[in-house]
Amino acid sequence: MSKKSSSRQISSHVPAGFYFRPRLHFTFPGELEVENCKGILLCTSQMIRLDLGKQAVLVRGDELRLLSAQKRLLRICGQIISIEFLSGEEASVL
Repeated sequence: MSKKSSSRQISSHVPAGFYFRPRLHFTFPGELEVENCKGILLCTSQMIRLDLGKQAVLVRGDELRLLSAQKRLLRICGQIISIEFLSGEEASVL
């Protein structure tokens, strides 16, 4: 199988919209990158709540702050203590 046909075969198995779904990446030290975030719902030094579309994520910690908020990438730093994934009513309640 040629390299070109194998990459075409792999890409045909990727669901539609896959590359636009939210993703979270932890980097060292104490930094979280969030791709494809829909919006920032709450931002304090102890909590950051993000809208990921069908879900929300709540980041808890100390000295949290947004390093950057670009169209497709949001970066959070600080001492991250926990991350909660919320759905349904939990996701819509502040």
